[in-house]
Amino acid sequence: MEKIIYFLNKIRCKVNKYHITVVVFLVITFFVGNNTLLDGIRYDAKIKSVRKDVENLKKENEEMLNQLSALQGDREDLEKFAREQFLMTKDNEELFLIVE
Repeated sequence: MEKIIYFLNKIRCKVNKYHITVVVFLVITFFVGNNTLLDGIRYDAKIKSVRKDVENLKKENEEMLNQLSALQGDREDLEKFAREQFLMTKDNEELFLIVE
């Protein structure tokens, strides 16, 4: 206890009201309220995540547009796509599904 009192007395000589005001202001600014430092860090992480999602969706959209242009161009590709994706068959064909 004596060490703490000694430490506080030693600091009291060097600290004035302006230092205390600045420290309180910084604490309130960075750790108290709606827009804290931690909230800013979380928002930055979320922004990075959303930007990554946007990039992935742009790539997926581009792939789908390429696939669409290929399907519109050739009837055989359209038939192959319908058979693979929607399990469509011709009138005289039978379809066997193998479940693994």
